Amino acid sequence: MELAARQGQELHAATPPQESGLRRVTQRGAIDDAMRARAQAFAAMGQAVFLAVSTDPPSVLVAASPDSGIHAGERVQAAVTAVGGRGGGNASLAQGSVPSAQSLEKIAAALLT
Repeated sequence: MELAARQGQELHAATPPQESGLRRVTQRGAIDDAMRARAQAFAAMGQAVFLAVSTDPPSVLVAASPDSGIHAGERVQAAVTAVGGRGGGNASLAQGSVPSAQSLEKIAAALLT
């Protein structure tokens, strides 16, 4: 997990902030322990939101820094339940699953706005 955490920190440094000051990044792949560690390390650097999208199984993970103004649990729950999925979490880390991969792009767009 140390490697994944270091990758998250490096990704934060390499991601330019948007006009709002937030650094936002999306990664696609399996949502496993390494992805969670990378997401949490990215968010821990501040002013950051990390979105992970997996097609197998169709699911999302959001990590948000406390200063981002985003409550990860509320965002994920609203986005996945809108398409018949389930999910939740706390303000800094949340995960959800959906019935089909076709809805992932719509969910990703909703989570990043």
